[in-house]
Amino acid sequence: MSFIKDIVKYWLEEYDWESEQQKINNLPQFKAQIVLNDFGPFDIHFVHCLARDEAHKPIPLLFMHGWPGNFTEVSKIIGPLTTAGYHVIAPSLPGFGFSSYTEKDGFKNWDSARLMHQLMEGLGYEEYVVAGGDWGAMIATSMARLYPENIKAIHLTNVGTTRNQPAFLSDLK
Repeated sequence: MSFIKDIVKYWLEEYDWESEQQKINNLPQFKAQIVLNDFGPFDIHFVHCLARDEAHKPIPLLFMHGWPGNFTEVSKIIGPLTTAGYHVIAPSLPGFGFSSYTEKDGFKNWDSARLMHQLMEGLGYEEYVVAGGDWGAMIATSMARLYPENIKAIHLTNVGTTRNQPAFLSDLK
């Protein structure tokens, strides 16, 4: 029981929420409205950090969090990635954080993939790489299947399977 009391005491008296809030607020954050076929409009929140050296053609990297994660998962690697020549785009997935969700039934991870691809196109990225963990990995996999001409590389962590994941591109029709 003292362990729980110590944790509560830490969160009430020692944790510096204002410092954490400032770190979040320092990230360049935006919202884009994207309309997806029968599901209507979505407000998609995202972080967008540009490469520090534009001398070489930067590589756009779409970083998608898992559950119960959020866009801040990318915050510790933004510096190294932008230094290495990546434009980093880290959205709040539909229904997470500051992104809206649909009220209509039948929304699947490949619908999230379509939203994320539309976000990247809207930002002017025709070709890009994708990284995702957990739920983000399922969406990234759907993106690679739907948009093989646009996705140049994919990095997955915490990969799982789901019965709702189509086995072949033809299953999406």
